[in-house]
Amino acid sequence: MGTCRVGNVPGKSNHIMAYELYLVAPEGADGTPTSQLTNALRAVGISATEKSDAFGHLLVMDGYESALDILVTDGVATGGNFRFVTQDDQFLVDKVTEAFKAVGWQVFDDDGEL
Repeated sequence: MGTCRVGNVPGKSNHIMAYELYLVAPEGADGTPTSQLTNALRAVGISATEKSDAFGHLLVMDGYESALDILVTDGVATGGNFRFVTQDDQFLVDKVTEAFKAVGWQVFDDDGEL
């Protein structure tokens, strides 16, 4: 798995500054229902709720500030990204990766495929 960027922040040890995952639906697939994505997250222990507004679709994960920004086309998810918020930990990155790979998606960071 890719490495989180760690910086020196006064009063904080191993403070994670930024991390982003790029989520890609299976090639040639019509997309994935967002309910299947929330079920995949639930299967790895992360409760998530779908929220949409004028800016797009989010999968908001209970207990975390991080959210998944999902591209929805014709009612199904076709891609997305995950920006990791500083106070959330590596556990969440690992679980998001596990959930999306379980439904056949590819997961990338800046260093390549995870």
